[in-house]
Amino acid sequence: MKGRVDADLAAATEYAQAGADGRKMMVLYVRGTGVAMIAGPESGGRSLITRLGGVDAGEGVGIGGAFTPLTPEALIAAAPETIIVMTGGLESVGGVDGLLEIPGVAQTPAGKNKSVLDVPDSQLLSFGSQTPTVLRAMADALYGKK
Repeated sequence: MKGRVDADLAAATEYAQAGADGRKMMVLYVRGTGVAMIAGPESGGRSLITRLGGVDAGEGVGIGGAFTPLTPEALIAAAPETIIVMTGGLESVGGVDGLLEIPGVAQTPAGKNKSVLDVPDSQLLSFGSQTPTVLRAMADALYGKK
């Protein structure tokens, strides 16, 4: 089973990267108006972004660890072109319009263009046997179906 999942993951990564445009992305964890965190490399966010063929916007501003409290300054400096969030988190802030009300979000390229990708909570950072399927779906949502 592990061999099949590894092969499926490699194929899904190749699929995603073939359509990638190299954009800067950031995974945000949001829950209501009081919790907003940037997913760092230890959360799996950077690995996911790399597999998608993107650049982790947090890397350029020194975001490390698993999750770092979001500050408007860090978000604006990171300048993500796409923000990735959990569906439940996006709903908890009132959708894309509510996300744009979090300080700093509207000032990013992602905020200005409303480039937000939401992924079901149980799938975004779970990294289980469904990851190849989730990766392909995310690539299709980001870059268009091939």
